[in-house]
Order: sequence, then C-alpha cells, then structure tokens
Amino acid sequence: MNHSDFNILESVKKGNFGEELIIKMFEGSISYPLIDGDFEVYTHPNSTHLFDLYCIKKQGKIIEERVEVKTKPKRLYENDTGIDIKYSENFKDFLKFNIDILIIFVDQDKKQIYGNYFSKLEKGYSELSDDPNYFKSKFIGIWPKEDGGIRYWNIAQMIFIRDLTEKEVEILKQYSTDNYHHEEDDVYGN
Repeated sequence: MNHSDFNILESVKKGNFGEELIIKMFEGSISYPLIDGDFEVYTHPNSTHLFDLYCIKKQGKIIEERVEVKTKPKRLYENDTGIDIKYSENFKDFLKFNIDILIIFVDQDKKQIYGNYFSKLEKGYSELSDDPNYFKSKFIGIWPKEDGGIRYWNIAQMIFIRDLTEKEVEILKQYSTDNYHHEEDDVYGN
C-alpha cells in the first residue's frame, strides 16, 4: 500500500477529521479543559510519527504539548477506551525524560471529546459495583488493562473537553468502518 492508497481509507479520513477538530481547538482563541488555545500546531502528514500533533506557544515562557488524537468510540460493553500497546510503550519512554503526551479521544457515540495526560491515565483506576449480587464481590475491574493489542483506560479517568456538534457526529459516522455495534444499537444490532 502506498501513501496515496493510505490517505483514501475511510478510517484515515475519520482520523484526519478528528485531528482537524483538535487542531482548530489548539489554534483557536477559546480555552477548553486541557486545551488552552493560541498554539502553533505542527503535524506529520504522510509519515511515521510518535504522536500526532506538536503544539507550541510562547506565553512568557515556551509551552509545548505533544498530542495523540484517537477518533474512536469507547468500547460498547466496557466503560473504557484505549490505544495500541506499541504507542503506550513509546509514551512510557517519553515519561523517562519528563515528556508527557496528551491523549485526546473524539468519540462519535458519546458525542464528546475527552482525554487526559498519559501519566495520569497510567496511575490507574479501579471500579466497584453498587450491585450486592455482582459475583459476590463489588470489584469490577482495574485499569489500565490490555486486551487484543490495546491498552485501555476507564472513561472515568478522562477529562471532558467538549461536546461534538450534530454535524461533526454525522461526518464521523460517514467515515466509520468498524463492524461492532455502538451505543445507539441494541444487542441485536437493530
């Protein structure tokens, strides 16, 4: 597959759209949680890269953000979302040099943008059930967890950034290529 083939894949178009939303937020003058605005944003078009966006601004001192954007919904039957394990291993290496990566998720099913810094996500999270009949234990899970080559973090660890507009959701759904059911589907896919 050459670069021109790669760029026309629907999943790449969806990812590019998600990145464009985040770029506009970093370059804009409106502040959001985790995103201050007024940054210069550098991307890595058509090349292998360690993270998606490098954002920089001078505000008395130089402020830098390294950002990984994932345009994907949370898992349907788990309250979590994640990234490829190979990326999380790279991000662990960055932490050795006190460089944190901001991971942002653009989620068409929740109709939200949310995220957090890799170091905060890696601190872990455990979830308990309020249901007294839940397997005779209140313990549900601990994050991060790994499954199928993905490192997952609980949605409760994420910081809400903003809602997606209906138009943005519509565009993201046009580019969706996954074969699993999303939140608006019932168990039978209806």
